[in-house]
Amino acid sequence: MEILAVYDLTPSFWDAAVVCGVSHNTVRSYVKARDEGRQAPIARQRGRITDPFLPQMKSWVQQSRGKIRGDVVHEKLVALGYGGSIRTPATCSPG
Repeated sequence: MEILAVYDLTPSFWDAAVVCGVSHNTVRSYVKARDEGRQAPIARQRGRITDPFLPQMKSWVQQSRGKIRGDVVHEKLVALGYGGSIRTPATCSPG
């Protein structure tokens, strides 16, 4: 659903964000742009710190039938040169 349409139904940045699968700040920026008569901001694609390691991570999960623990995956990733912490989610962007 379109972000602004959902916001108009819910009048809540948070609720619209949950429905649309975006950040509440994204909803806020769309609403602000509309209120100011501007075009909505263009979404930018950002890479994830885990992107270079995804094929290997998927392989480990498949081989273990989903039983591999996160700490074990992190240990293996560090050996491959991963620089993120154990708490860095796969959806985080570097920087």
